[in-house]
Amino acid sequence: MFWVFVDNVFLKGFSFLGTLLLAKMLIPSDFGLIAIISIFVSIGSIIVDSGLSSSLIRNIKNDESDYCTVFYINLLLSLIMYLIVYYFAPIIAIFYEQPILTSIIRVYSLSFIITALSSVQTVVLLKNLEFKKSTYLNMPGEIVGNVLALLMGYYGFGVWSIVAMFLLPQLFQMITLWFGSGWKPKRIFSFDKLKYHYVFSFRLLISSLISCLVSNLNNLIIGKIYPLKKLGYFDRGKTLSQYPLIILTQVIGKVTLPILSEIQEDKDKFVSVFKKLLDFSFFITAPIMFGLSAISKPLIMIILGEKWMPSAPILQIICIGGSFYTIEVLNMNVIKIYGRSDLILKKEIITNLFSLITIFISYFIGFYAFIWSIVLNYLFTTIISMYFSKKVINFPIKFQLKTISIVLINSFLMYLVMYLFQIYFCVGMKPILEFIFMIFVGFISFISFSFIFKSPSFIYVTDWVKKFFFTNVKFI
Repeated sequence: MFWVFVDNVFLKGFSFLGTLLLAKMLIPSDFGLIAIISIFVSIGSIIVDSGLSSSLIRNIKNDESDYCTVFYINLLLSLIMYLIVYYFAPIIAIFYEQPILTSIIRVYSLSFIITALSSVQTVVLLKNLEFKKSTYLNMPGEIVGNVLALLMGYYGFGVWSIVAMFLLPQLFQMITLWFGSGWKPKRIFSFDKLKYHYVFSFRLLISSLISCLVSNLNNLIIGKIYPLKKLGYFDRGKTLSQYPLIILTQVIGKVTLPILSEIQEDKDKFVSVFKKLLDFSFFITAPIMFGLSAISKPLIMIILGEKWMPSAPILQIICIGGSFYTIEVLNMNVIKIYGRSDLILKKEIITNLFSLITIFISYFIGFYAFIWSIVLNYLFTTIISMYFSKKVINFPIKFQLKTISIVLINSFLMYLVMYLFQIYFCVGMKPILEFIFMIFVGFISFISFSFIFKSPSFIYVTDWVKKFFFTNVKFI
């Protein structure tokens, strides 16, 4: 978990910092252009992978033919998808009346081929729990790629610097994984292996496509009916809210998926471990997201500047719903581990039908209705994920809600304290001072409430810190 944390916080954090610096150099409409094409690139990436990586991870006994078969299929699909997107790029550009989108889409979509060349190497490292090695291999690409992209932004390349920040790290990481992971494809291909993995992954592919289409529908609608800069504000607000979620879910998901896979046959042990993971992950996620919501205004002012302040209320709203995302991820991992891709497909159909209804209603209400629909979708999706995981393990919704209830109450009380302090003590305060003060207030209040209400994860963490401190620190 430590090395996954390093990979996602420091390396992905370096990339995240790069996008913030680019935001200061560029204008909101530049990010609006990238937000428009995100759905097309996301769909292409999902089809290229087709859920095969998840199938490799969950399968306990992979051999060389499994890895090679998936590698060649991914590469073939990446070439097909690139040609399709290359052909349709001018049509997309005409629809949005942005001629530059043609060339942006054609370059941006090269990521299909780049990721296909390194996806199996990533899975091999993950299956072997070689997170330290994976971090070392990812490091050069993140650093060099982002530095080059920032130089492009500084010298006036505009939206192309965002494209470079997306592609260059992937390109360098593909090269390091190809030569440093210890795995290279052999000339092996098995139709039986392909059939075996597609039995699991096909429903996963369909469900991922449905989810991607619906989750990116806001971008398509906002980009068409509102000014491009408004889509830029929405994209930055949503991205800022998702950054801590991506880190937390990847740290938790990457580590727990292979470990839980190993104990899947012992259902009692599985439920016990899952319950602890559920409480602990929410103990980390909820206060971060509620706190991020509370400090959204000074945060935007500090990291992006005055021109991006319309993103602050968007960030503030989305963060509340995002606090439940890791719970959904954990429940979906349970379903994946037991190979119930049919349940995943059912879950996606139900939740995305709900999303379509909320988006349709939001269209007639206004811009901020779109934002609140995201929060409703987070909550509804979490409940439905709990419901379907109950069909796999004996851990009903009411027990899951009871497990996270103390942390949820503590996080809400923390948010309330921060909100009141912001109203009565932060008026006229400089953004940087308000930011520091609010973080301090949030931290102290959450720790205090966790102590008062005896949060299980708080007790676990404090016991672990005491044990670690007295075991490793020698007093003279």
